[in-house]
Amino acid sequence: MHRLLLGVAAAALAVGSLSQANASPASLGTTMGQIRLAASSAAPTNQFVFAPQGAVRFCLTYSAECQPSTPTRVALDEATILTLDRVNRSVNARIAPKPDMPGEDRWDLYKTEGDCDDYATQKRHELRSLGFPASALVLAAGFIPNGEAHLVLMVLTDRGDYVLDNLTSQIRPWNRTGIRWMARQSQDNPMVWQSMGGSRSRVNALQLSAVRVDLGPPSHGALVQGPSPEL
Repeated sequence: MHRLLLGVAAAALAVGSLSQANASPASLGTTMGQIRLAASSAAPTNQFVFAPQGAVRFCLTYSAECQPSTPTRVALDEATILTLDRVNRSVNARIAPKPDMPGEDRWDLYKTEGDCDDYATQKRHELRSLGFPASALVLAAGFIPNGEAHLVLMVLTDRGDYVLDNLTSQIRPWNRTGIRWMARQSQDNPMVWQSMGGSRSRVNALQLSAVRVDLGPPSHGALVQGPSPEL
């Protein structure tokens, strides 16, 4: 697994999952056409934390993807669900799993092979191009059950938050993924990250030195930390 550096209140989190799974369509909750979604809720967020170094590099390379915007949520109607399903399946099928080189952590667009962050950023890019509001599309990091760190796209809707994941074709509620959440982008600025539950003391076990990168006013600044252990 490649290294991804994520500080959570001066902590480091390595994000990267290489597996790709073919799963059956979602089969719970509300029916929209041939797709049924389980009910969801808004995922809680807490204090501002350090952004992944991969996220900072991505925003420096693809600045149009990282502009501040007014927080909003997308209406979860039939058209929205069908579009989310199509983009999730399409990107999962087009990108072949491949890790970054040791010591590297690159988040990119238009990849034909890559790891979890490449799937997540591509889905966000394509949904934005289809008219979804940027502030309703946030990248979120956590640990999957086997202990690997992982990055996904979280879609914020008027009926709760849903996850688009390279590990499954299902669109799942944020609290039914099996992911132990650590942090996600804030709604108003992709360069700002917030913790998602978990105790500060648990995260601080990974604490390392950090520096602040000023990319705007204090509310829009980004925190980037130094070298991180492999997770």
